[in-house]
Amino acid sequence: MTSRTLQEVADHLGVHYMTAYKYVRTGRLDATKLGATWQVDAESLKAFEDRRSGIARPDTGQHHDDDTWFRLYKRLIAGDEAGAWGIIETALASDLRGPDVYSQLLTPAMTLIGENWSNGVIDVADEHLASAVANRLVGRLGSLFSRPGRSRGTVIVAMVAGDQHALPSAMFADLLRLRRFEVIDLGANTPAQSVVTTARKADRALAIGLCAVCDQGAAQLQNEVSEIAAAKLDIPLFVGGPAAVLADLDPKKVTVTTTAEAALTFIDEVDNCPAVAP
Repeated sequence: MTSRTLQEVADHLGVHYMTAYKYVRTGRLDATKLGATWQVDAESLKAFEDRRSGIARPDTGQHHDDDTWFRLYKRLIAGDEAGAWGIIETALASDLRGPDVYSQLLTPAMTLIGENWSNGVIDVADEHLASAVANRLVGRLGSLFSRPGRSRGTVIVAMVAGDQHALPSAMFADLLRLRRFEVIDLGANTPAQSVVTTARKADRALAIGLCAVCDQGAAQLQNEVSEIAAAKLDIPLFVGGPAAVLADLDPKKVTVTTTAEAALTFIDEVDNCPAVAP
């Protein structure tokens, strides 16, 4: 496929090089960096020109009602942290709140990355690169979820053992912090015993949230739920993520939340725990 340098694209569009560079950094123009040079393929340039002139894009089978999250997806798989952050900053300046950035931008972008990796559209290197950038973005967004006031109690969140994805628990932890809960995020690859020990040591532990993203994690999720239930911590246990729907879980031991919307229900239920401080 024929490609052009970014300077050639700028000349073609009749704009300054820095204007074309801004198009790339904000996700409006897809480009790939080869060494020190940005390259734009013919299809990406045509798509940009069509959007700029108001021509509808052809149906690719992937529908994007608001393509902001899709532009974020493109910056993530390109490993372009500055460009991805620029998209988020623009969204925040347009009155999008921190939780909305997670639900409307990062979650659909990362979901598509997972689907495209599973279907062979992108390779594992792209997935790892995108995940690394997304984790750094969540770190930069953390201050948006900090609220003053006394802690209402502690919630422990973790990914099950063998699941190397740290992003879901990090995002979920931020949503809990917004409600003034103290959150202990144990991150990726957490064995049940670590969850149990942490819960026992925590100040006013209210609930535990486990997440498993990969389908292969269903069996491990079942094992961890059984181990945690056997510890008799006397606090609610919630599990979420795509693998949760595949696991054979006892509803007497655990509440299953398989979608982002259901996860918010979990937060509401923590809110209503009798031990929660006002």
